[in-house]
Amino acid sequence: MWSSFSIIRNGIVIQGAQSGSGLPVLFAHGLTSSMEWSKKQCAPLTSHYRVIVFNQRGHGNAGPLTDPAAYDCRSMSEDIGFILDNFEIKSAVIGGESMGAATALRYALDNKNRCKALLLVSPAFDERPFTAFSEIYAIGDAMLQKGAVQFAHENDIAMQAAGVSKSASRAWCEILASHHGASMHTACRTVPHWKVCELNELYSFGIPVQIIARENDAVHPLSLAEGLIRKIPNSVLITTGKDMDYFEDPSLVGKWCADFLAEL
Repeated sequence: MWSSFSIIRNGIVIQGAQSGSGLPVLFAHGLTSSMEWSKKQCAPLTSHYRVIVFNQRGHGNAGPLTDPAAYDCRSMSEDIGFILDNFEIKSAVIGGESMGAATALRYALDNKNRCKALLLVSPAFDERPFTAFSEIYAIGDAMLQKGAVQFAHENDIAMQAAGVSKSASRAWCEILASHHGASMHTACRTVPHWKVCELNELYSFGIPVQIIARENDAVHPLSLAEGLIRKIPNSVLITTGKDMDYFEDPSLVGKWCADFLAEL
């Protein structure tokens, strides 16, 4: 069972949910995703850990957020600490996917004493500039022009045509439809310009890290994940195959994370 919460930081509503008990694991979703997808991914963790998920800024139905300054990487990473403080949690496992991997990494670099371990799923950022601007811009433009609901409907058709099952496609596209198109447009125009960290910060990182990356992923290149593994001490990499696997069974992420945490 997930229990919901809503807190406000500097006028921005942060919606979240938690489930389970034990060592806290806080997980941040990716761009255009939401905590509803994080729930599916993290479900295997709830039997042994206290899992906390939340909607990152501009995502979900908390209200539109169209100020580009609000999508600053460090400010969004500090939302993680704000959530932990709200529940009086001194330290936790911190994780995230794509954009969420970036905010999780930034938070962990700034707050090593509060981070037990770091879980990075499909990282898209390191010390180098992001490169797949056109793909992300196109998503944001389409969500603004067509609206999130219409964009999700068209995406549902395209995913099923590509071989994703109807149930898996609908689950993902319900999340796309839950957003404000204007918020997604601003986020998709802002987040790709992040520079998350400096190279020397990675080399001096001393926290256990697991990275999960997919092959043949233009937005989250495997080479980036492999580079992070070489730069971050005490880190391990899991490489997976098709994008379709993520949509058909998002709980695979939680299973891999659970295996990693069990060995710490």
